[in-house]
Order: sequence, then C-alpha cells, then structure tokens
Amino acid sequence: STSATLRYVVRQSDGAAASLRGFAGFIETAKASGGAAMPRDLGAKVDQVANRVGAAADELAARTASNARKIRTVLDTTRKILIGVAAVMLVLAFLGLVFSLAGLNSVVRLLVFLGWILVTATFILGGVFLLLHK
Repeated sequence: STSATLRYVVRQSDGAAASLRGFAGFIETAKASGGAAMPRDLGAKVDQVANRVGAAADELAARTASNARKIRTVLDTTRKILIGVAAVMLVLAFLGLVFSLAGLNSVVRLLVFLGWILVTATFILGGVFLLLHK
C-alpha cells in the first residue's frame, strides 16, 4: 500500500541522512586527529565539505518529511471525503423513504437524482482512494 511504501521511503531517507551526517562527522574527526599538520587552506576545504554534506543531510530529511506529510494529508482527506459522502447517501436514503411514505413523489425523484450523483462521486473517490492507497 501507499502508506507502507511511504514508511519504507521515509526510513530509507532517514538512514541516508544519518549516513551523510556520520560521514560529515568522520571527515571532521579525521581532520582533528590528523597526525601531521594540515595546511590552513586544506583544513578550510575539509570544513567546507563537511558543512556541505551536513547541509545535504538536513535538506534530505526536511524534504522527505515535507513530502510524507503532504501524501498523508491527501490520503486522510480522501478518506474523510468518502466517509462524508457515505453519510450523506444514508441521509438521502432515509429522506427518500420518509418522503415516499408521505407521497411527495417529486421530492423523491429529486433525491433519487442526487443519490445517483453521489453514487458516481463515490465510485470516482473510491477509485482515487484505492489508486493512492494500494
């Protein structure tokens, strides 16, 4: 499902960001524990590389979290809309029964028309939800 795939991608991204942060730490450690004196310009370049790698790790983690949040929002919104449409269909069915017993045929026909529109919307939303979720 999309949720399981999303969890997997987020875990992989977190692992990649952690590896990048670890690599940046190794670079800094290697620079600090170097036995021989390192020229200043080389030390500055090593610091620059470590900072870039750390920034890349932070950017990766931030974008992954942002995209995961957007995908979860779309899935949750689609689920809530489907629940709302189903509730409205139940209300329309009950109103149709009441108006049918009361003999208001024109209102019943209107409710049947609205019901078919909602059935169509339910099929479309259900397909979208299944496409996104599975």
